[in-house]
Amino acid sequence: MENKSRKKSTTTKKRVSNKKKQAKKPNKFRKWLILAALLAVVGTVALGYVLVNGADDDVIIKIPRGAKIENVEDSIAKYLGDEYAAMVVSVMKTQKVDLSERNGAYKIPKGMNPAKAARVLTHGGEAGVKVVLRHFRTKKDLAKFFSARLDMTEKEFLSAFNDSDIQATYDLKPEQMIALFMEDTYEFYWSITPEQLIEKMAMYYNRYWNDSRVEDAKDMGLTPIEVMTLCSIVDEETAKVDEKGKIGRLYLNRLNKGMRLQADPTAKFASGNFGLRRITSKQTSLNSPYNTSRVKGLPPGPIGTTSK
Repeated sequence: MENKSRKKSTTTKKRVSNKKKQAKKPNKFRKWLILAALLAVVGTVALGYVLVNGADDDVIIKIPRGAKIENVEDSIAKYLGDEYAAMVVSVMKTQKVDLSERNGAYKIPKGMNPAKAARVLTHGGEAGVKVVLRHFRTKKDLAKFFSARLDMTEKEFLSAFNDSDIQATYDLKPEQMIALFMEDTYEFYWSITPEQLIEKMAMYYNRYWNDSRVEDAKDMGLTPIEVMTLCSIVDEETAKVDEKGKIGRLYLNRLNKGMRLQADPTAKFASGNFGLRRITSKQTSLNSPYNTSRVKGLPPGPIGTTSK
């Protein structure tokens, strides 16, 4: 009797155990189903980031100083659409990027998907911005020009331009600073500061004024700045390249003879009315160090940017 009782007990335990195993199988199966579903969703979303239409064209996305993620999204949407922008920004948010450290302009090439675009904006190098510097007469004109193309205000540019310490660094007087800005095509980072911009322009200026050109200036009895001042007058006289040499020699001869240059562009500059078509005695009689109809020698500095 005792053996039969034990067998029944053992059989009962096995049945209970089997039932528990059978009960666990559906639970495990259900968990796998849920996991598979989640993976499918994640995979679909991830695939969307990769397979969504790439950028239609090369675009430059600018992240200004103090920008927020919403500003970046608006900039992207402007060029690449709302859906693309939303995907880029969602990836950026997962990376918790500090936008204060990403001030700059970044290139998203044609065909790039949102995931890679987000990588460019959060970790990529800044793209250069081409700047074609043409003729300008005043520092205010320069300030307006650069503030429209780089991440700086007119006030910030003028503050650096007028800084006496910066002027001393390049051994220039306030009225000579414009000489650094030679007309040419340049490439800068959009995030460049006014101080860095001036430093860059000074580098190009010094590169232009190599030993050979400095010696040529000495042979004419002039310093590089004086040559730049003379050239600025010639540039205002004519835009024809084949005439510039002749006019330059005319003024140089007058300088060497101690004569007044009597250059109309200097009288116009002294008047501040750059729209004048005809110079009269009203302008040539102005009491100004820039008016070469009244004073001998060159003006204290260039009357505008100069061509090379």
